[in-house]
Amino acid sequence: MAKRTHGSAWPDIVVVTEGQANGAADPHGRVRVVAADRDGDQAIVDTVRDLMSGNASVQVVTADRGLRSRVEELGAAVVGPSWLRAHLPPD
Repeated sequence: MAKRTHGSAWPDIVVVTEGQANGAADPHGRVRVVAADRDGDQAIVDTVRDLMSGNASVQVVTADRGLRSRVEELGAAVVGPSWLRAHLPPD
């Protein structure tokens, strides 16, 4: 998910990990990684709630319809994985 504070030119990027991905980190420090204790979806909802309370616009990348609904209720924008793939540099 990305958070853009008002007046900021670049988004802050937050990634929620779960399972075997927990422990992942960005060696360059450009991405904040949140490790889900048990439920990845709930960790995303909690993270969105925290970000939204700081007057940020938040965009979540997910294909999960249930998660989409939950974060949209909090005011987050949602895009699918194909949007993200289209915006990443080629391999």
